[in-house]
Amino acid sequence: MTLQEKLIKTSNEKLAQRRTSWTFMRALLWKNWLIKKRQPMATLCEILVPTFFILLLGVLKLLTETVEVPAGWSDDADNTAGT
Repeated sequence: MTLQEKLIKTSNEKLAQRRTSWTFMRALLWKNWLIKKRQPMATLCEILVPTFFILLLGVLKLLTETVEVPAGWSDDADNTAGT
C-alpha cells in the first residue's frame, strides 16, 4: 500500500466518522423537536418557570437594602476559644 493510498484511507475514515457524528446529532435534534412539538405545555413550562424564578430573584434583589459592614467588624466579645 502506497503512502497516497494510506492518506486517502485515513481521510475517508475521518470523513465517515464526521458524517456519522453529524447524522447522530441531526437525529437527536429531530427527536427533541418532535417531543417539544407534541407536548407544548411541557415546553412552555420549561421556558416560563425558570424565567419566572429569575425575575422573582431580580425583584427581590431590587427590594432589599444593602447593609454596610465595616472591615474588621466584630461584637467585641472574645469568643475565639483560644485561637
